[in-house]
Amino acid sequence: MKNSKYNVLLNNAMLETQLKAYIIIRYIRDDIEKYIERKKKLLFLKKESKKVKDLDYINIEYQQMGKYLDKADVCEQLVQKVLEYRQLEKNVQETQQSINELIRIREQLMRASEEGSIFEDGKCPYCGYDWKEKEQLLNNIEKTTNDVNSLLGTAGKQMKEIVDTISGVFLQNVWVDAEVLISDLESNVLLSAFMEFDESDIVEKYKYIDKFLKDNMFEISLTDEFSVNNMEKDIQQIQNVIKNAICVLPEEYYQKKSEYQFDSLLKEYFLSIEDVAEMKEGDILQKAEYLKYKFILQEREKSKKIENLKRKKACIEGEISKKLNQYMKDWKASIDKYQGNIISQIEIPFYIYSARILQSYQGGQGILIRDKDGKEELNSIRFTTPNEEHDILYTMSSGQLSGILLAFSLALHKIFVNDGLNIMLIDDPVQCMDDLNIVSFVELMRTEFPNIQLLISTHENSFAGYIGYKYKKYSLPVQRCNLKEISTL
Repeated sequence: MKNSKYNVLLNNAMLETQLKAYIIIRYIRDDIEKYIERKKKLLFLKKESKKVKDLDYINIEYQQMGKYLDKADVCEQLVQKVLEYRQLEKNVQETQQSINELIRIREQLMRASEEGSIFEDGKCPYCGYDWKEKEQLLNNIEKTTNDVNSLLGTAGKQMKEIVDTISGVFLQNVWVDAEVLISDLESNVLLSAFMEFDESDIVEKYKYIDKFLKDNMFEISLTDEFSVNNMEKDIQQIQNVIKNAICVLPEEYYQKKSEYQFDSLLKEYFLSIEDVAEMKEGDILQKAEYLKYKFILQEREKSKKIENLKRKKACIEGEISKKLNQYMKDWKASIDKYQGNIISQIEIPFYIYSARILQSYQGGQGILIRDKDGKEELNSIRFTTPNEEHDILYTMSSGQLSGILLAFSLALHKIFVNDGLNIMLIDDPVQCMDDLNIVSFVELMRTEFPNIQLLISTHENSFAGYIGYKYKKYSLPVQRCNLKEISTL
């Protein structure tokens, strides 16, 4: 159990951050409120430092600055000057505001030139014009600034004078002390480390590590003085203390663990390893007896259910089975009736159409559809000639059977077609048919289905030409399409 706890902590990806938080709080826990205040102060001063760098003296928080630097009187005067500037700002035209902003940017640019080398090549960093020399560029900037100043109105000049007054007083009497304070705060190594954390987060991390060390009775002594190097040493020390506490278990334990699969049992039956540690041999024996008792009760319940199922089975076989048999008979009778009704409607047109197509058949008659042979019901529908009992499947050629199939399809269409799409599509109907059957089929289509749009596909050029000839002869509309020609378009 201890090894498991130690390994969980050591393998935690956040361990180093947690230990840093623990060490920092150990050093400042008596002065944590002071460090929170110092952090707030340093963050504030850095934010205001950016405004100073941008020459944005109007938006500096002077009252807060006065509290932190003990310059309340001076900062109050600056606040009044800012209010005076704000009042003038309301009355200043948009053009004058733009001019003031342009002057501020130029002043910022000039200050940047003093701190760096942005003008060394004599090129203007804004417009790109090459003045050849740095001095000539700076003189031109100064001249342009003076020209822009001359454009200011009375209010605009007053606003500029106020900003100049604010910046002068602020930089001389306030910001000097602020820079000293920033430097002092930044030189505090412990404060720098503390600022990497959120206040609530660092406390939570400290509590987590502190509780772990106390629960496991680890005594940790930190170095006397805080520094980054010392903190790394303290972190390594804590990790080593925990690593050294991990016990080397006997080989027999690992053998038994593999043999009895402790890990899988733990995962399947327990919430945690602590539950296992609390168990006693008597508890296990008592649990085994309880399981036997529950098993016996369960078997009794199964026996009762089996008896109930047997009674239900007898009931089903006795009553419901009879009803199902009757339902099956009625269902089969309905199918036979429906089948007979269909046959009775199509048998006459089918007989006529088959006779007209099969004129070359030696019998010289049409084909009959039979679903009964006298009073005896057949297993399937038969197609026979009037004087034959055998199905035509065993007596006719493939060409004749093709004609029978066409006759059957045309009969179905004739009887059951609705008032919807008046169209019939037939794919290559004359395969294996002789010439007389083909002529008979065309005559049947022309006379029996003159008002139906037919789409007939075939690879027989002579058959296609014959259909066109017959339909044109009797003034019926016909159109021939060659797919090979269409595919090349």
